[in-house]
Amino acid sequence: MREVIKAARKRAGLTQQEVANQLHITREFYNQIENEAIEPDFSWAERYGRLAEIINEDNLTMVVCAKKCFIGQKYCYTLLNNVDLSPMAALAKMESKDRQFDQAWNQLRDLMLNKRTVSDFNAEELLAVEECFSVLLDMEHIIETTKQIATMMGFRVSRWVADHNQKMVRKKYVDPKKPELQIA
Repeated sequence: MREVIKAARKRAGLTQQEVANQLHITREFYNQIENEAIEPDFSWAERYGRLAEIINEDNLTMVVCAKKCFIGQKYCYTLLNNVDLSPMAALAKMESKDRQFDQAWNQLRDLMLNKRTVSDFNAEELLAVEECFSVLLDMEHIIETTKQIATMMGFRVSRWVADHNQKMVRKKYVDPKKPELQIA
């Protein structure tokens, strides 16, 4: 993570002091953050979000979540760093995965019909469900990679995500009166 922050700061043409000033912290404290001399906790989420904006590195929050948060370590995607991240390659990969996704989605819909818990499936069905979810997660990973490509091209993906979240509120898919982890 240290390399991600330092490289992004340098690409942004900023010194540690300039970043520290924008974060309203001392250069020494920022140096500890950049060099991982201190362990961030959940209260740092906003600070890392602001740091990501300052150094123009939208993926920073994903890296922090995947490496420092126990939930992120379990559920965040690995950032792909050994694939062709050209826009055309990503779009071609997405098109290929889209066909696989459609097949898996249809199979999953058929498999899950009239099922409520894992115990409702036989062994063969469970294996098929796992294979379908693997394909679905591949597609989601392709979407995350596409967001990385858009970020590298200079688009503000974090703004798109914020706009999407607001749209979900407007469509009433989010009820602010309900607890966040309650299932509808």
